[in-house]
Amino acid sequence: MHLWKDRINQIIVSNPTWTEEEITWKLIEEMAAHGASFLMPAFDQYHGKKGRLSIQTNPAFYRNADAIARQAVHFTRWRPTCRSKYR
Repeated sequence: MHLWKDRINQIIVSNPTWTEEEITWKLIEEMAAHGASFLMPAFDQYHGKKGRLSIQTNPAFYRNADAIARQAVHFTRWRPTCRSKYR
């Protein structure tokens, strides 16, 4: 928590109308992107066969295949080392 508390507060202040779910998913994305940056050397060294980060899509979308697909595509676009569980 000590690493992310200030960022959480920034997200909340910058997005006063967001729900807890929206804030949480923004934080999950940022944490994943941060973690993915540590994997980039292995990703490059092994030409994408190692060094990947798997991200769970929102389980609330379990009855909405289009929403799951949109979120999975979104995840894969902001870091090459990231892949969705459903990709």
